[in-house]
Amino acid sequence: PLRFNLKKRLNDINLFFKEVQKWKAAGAKSFIVMWKIDGSSSAYRYHDEVLAQVLTRHTGEYGKDLTVTGYQIENLPKSIACSFSKGDRFEVRGEMVIREEDFNRINQEREAKGLEPYQNARNAAAGVSQTKDAEKIRDLHLSMIAYDVLSQDVDFATHEEKLEWLKDQGFDVVGYTKLPIDTSLEQLTAYFNARDGERFQLGYEVDGLVAMVNELDVREKLGIKSNTPEYAF
Repeated sequence: PLRFNLKKRLNDINLFFKEVQKWKAAGAKSFIVMWKIDGSSSAYRYHDEVLAQVLTRHTGEYGKDLTVTGYQIENLPKSIACSFSKGDRFEVRGEMVIREEDFNRINQEREAKGLEPYQNARNAAAGVSQTKDAEKIRDLHLSMIAYDVLSQDVDFATHEEKLEWLKDQGFDVVGYTKLPIDTSLEQLTAYFNARDGERFQLGYEVDGLVAMVNELDVREKLGIKSNTPEYAF
C-alpha cells in the first residue's frame, strides 16, 4: 500500500507540473495552493454590508436557504464595515465545518444521551439544512472557512488579493500558499510532501489540496471546458 500511494503521489505531482507549464504558457506568473476543505459548501450574500442570505452550493448550483443557520455560525461576520457604497452586494464562498474539538465533544454528549454518534463532521454540518431550530444549530458550534469572494464593486487582480481582503473583513480564510510559476518539479514534490503532517493540525477535515492560477485575467483567458476550469487542478 505504501508503494502504491507513493507511486500515485508522484504521478499526481507530475500531472500537476505539466498543468503548471500550460498556465505559464498562458501568461500566469504564480499560482495559489489551498486546502480542499471537507465541509458543506455554501454561499454568503451581503447587502448594504449586512449578511442577507446563506445558500448551500453543490456542483456550482445554489440550493437550500440556510440563512437561519448562517446567523448561528460563531465565526461568521454578520455585518462588515467596508468602503462599498449603499446598495452594493457581494458574495463570500466557503465551507461550513464543525471543528475537530467540537465534533468530539458533540459525539460524547450524544453517546451520553444514548444517541448514535455522527459518523463524520461533514455530514453533521450538512445536516443542519434539515432544521430551522436555532438552538440545535448553535449546539453544533459551526464555523465557516472562506476561500473566495465575488463582487462587481472591488477590482481584484489576483486570488491572493481576494483572500487578503476577506481576512481584512474579519473572515476566517482557508490556509494557502502562493508559489511562483517557475517552481520546479523537485520543489513541488518537496512542497506537497511537507503538507502531509500539517493536515492533522488544522482542526478541521480536509481531503486534499486544490491549486489554481493566481492572476484573474489569465483565468479568464484559460476559461472552462466541459464544466471544468482550465485554471484549477
